[in-house]
Amino acid sequence: MAETTKIEFTNNELLRILLREQNITEGHWILAASFKFGAMNMGESPSEASPTAVATISRIAIERVHDPLPFSVNAAEL
Repeated sequence: MAETTKIEFTNNELLRILLREQNITEGHWILAASFKFGAMNMGESPSEASPTAVATISRIAIERVHDPLPFSVNAAEL
């Protein structure tokens, strides 16, 4: 059997995993992310460098919402 080297999750799957991990059983929840932004010069060589925007995900969170949304998960249904 081949060694697993990558496992992917959709946003909805990740949200459900996190709700179960935190033993959350009520309310509607969404997945949220915090970003950090920066700028630098990048290119294949110094002569090809040009201004570049960089975005990194600094945190992933789950957030309770008052009303159901198309992308929220009802924890009571897990």
